[in-house]
Amino acid sequence: MEDEIRSFINRGPHFKGSSGTAQVSPMMAQITLFTASKSLQGKEVREKLDTTFAGLYHALDDGFQPINSMLPWFPLPQNRRRDIAQRKMTQIYTNIIKARRSERKQKDSKNILWNLMTSVYKDGTPVPDTETAHMMIGLLMAGQHSSSVSSSWIMLHLAAQPEIMEELYQEQTHILRDIPLTYENVQQLSLAMHVIRETLRLHPPIHSIMRKVKNPLPIAGTDWVVPPSHVLLTAPATMGKSDDYFPNAEKWDPH
Repeated sequence: MEDEIRSFINRGPHFKGSSGTAQVSPMMAQITLFTASKSLQGKEVREKLDTTFAGLYHALDDGFQPINSMLPWFPLPQNRRRDIAQRKMTQIYTNIIKARRSERKQKDSKNILWNLMTSVYKDGTPVPDTETAHMMIGLLMAGQHSSSVSSSWIMLHLAAQPEIMEELYQEQTHILRDIPLTYENVQQLSLAMHVIRETLRLHPPIHSIMRKVKNPLPIAGTDWVVPPSHVLLTAPATMGKSDDYFPNAEKWDPH
């Protein structure tokens, strides 16, 4: 991931010179796509992706509109772009699968594409390559969407409060000065962790969470009991912006 971000900065035109401007949201979407593809799906998949295919994923994501929960076939412009992008990305993955089979490469059990392309259904029928490709697209989108949205909000908040950005820089130079950038060492960056949690409090990437009740569920402090088969919905953003739980809840304050 560190290599991907360094490479993105080195080749990105927005980072030339001592100052400049950039569109944060699409930029973070590209960075997250590149890092997620390499860390979750392997070097081979990452090499097939560039900024053009990052745009294809954006077109796929743009197809997730409320109207499509009922009318996914509706001939809207974003739906046409979504369908074109889906076909192109499916072709990329099926080409990778065909190349692996033709080259008779050794299976890597840690690579999720290898596991899917050699999977079979309960009746012994092999999973078709197109279905494997569709699952890979879904997995990459699941790993990309929430991370890119949250990281974009972090960048925007830091741009609005540069003093926090400076504190983060000082924390990193102090703690990571003589140790490598690993997951375990990043956990020592307390302010960075607070920045992430505070951003997720104000801007949760999932607007609602639903769970089906399996057993009678008493509600503490009341006489209510939710019966089985009912569905409960919680909205993280509503609780995160409540002054009952967070003083001055509308303010972004990682401290």
